[in-house]
Amino acid sequence: MQIFRPGSVTAGHLSTISLTDAGTFTTDAEDLLAAAMAWPSLEPDPNANPDAVDNRPPWTLRANMIGSLDGGATIDGRSAGMGTLIDQKLMGLQRDLADVVLVGAGTVIAENYPGAKVYPRRAARRRRWGRSELPRWAIVASRPLPADLPAIVDSAEPPFVITADGVDQPAGTEVISTGSSVDVGAALPLLADRGQRRILCEGGPTLLGQLAVGDHVDELSLTIAPTLLGTGSTTPMLGGVDLLAQRAADGGADRWRLVTLLADGDHLFTRYRRER
Repeated sequence: MQIFRPGSVTAGHLSTISLTDAGTFTTDAEDLLAAAMAWPSLEPDPNANPDAVDNRPPWTLRANMIGSLDGGATIDGRSAGMGTLIDQKLMGLQRDLADVVLVGAGTVIAENYPGAKVYPRRAARRRRWGRSELPRWAIVASRPLPADLPAIVDSAEPPFVITADGVDQPAGTEVISTGSSVDVGAALPLLADRGQRRILCEGGPTLLGQLAVGDHVDELSLTIAPTLLGTGSTTPMLGGVDLLAQRAADGGADRWRLVTLLADGDHLFTRYRRER
């Protein structure tokens, strides 16, 4: 795997990471990748003007998605068909840099999300990076979740469930109610109040579209798969949201800055940060 730094790719801007035959990152490789995908600082800027008003929220939301060359996010309802072993390893690393993983109920069920458990190697690197031993799930659900969902019954810590008032959720969950309807934007400060300030969203597309419309996405880690899907069996990255129309009153399309570019085989692993 190669790491390209933004700007011209010249000597000193390109790093190569060696992997074992099994595709497992060594500790040094893990730390190098963690530095390349480091979370923005959530601490106050010591050099900032003390009289200036800091309007940044005390959390950061990073979305992690995979898409085809033409922007499709799923194949027959799932994203798994576009990924690789390295993509799965990087997804695990992204989770271990986060405090909580935000995901829609449909994606949890379709992708068969496992329970959140403590694994010694991953717990060790999370401690090395200043995190707790495991990231918790935060599942967005407008209806009651199945009581036997592995993400609930097999988790070492109860998952958060973001839902509307009056929607009963299974035992073994920590419910975050957002009023008469599900409002994921309103749930973000509630997660931060619970110490979950580095929020990693894994979709699906409908949830990501809602977050984008609400201007809640600070970073996007996008794996670009070398395939074309057309429109027959895929879902657009934002679930069909017309974001340009939403942004028309504010001057049109958002601007994003490339902060990380990784390459492995024919897959590209990018990270963009929203310019605000």
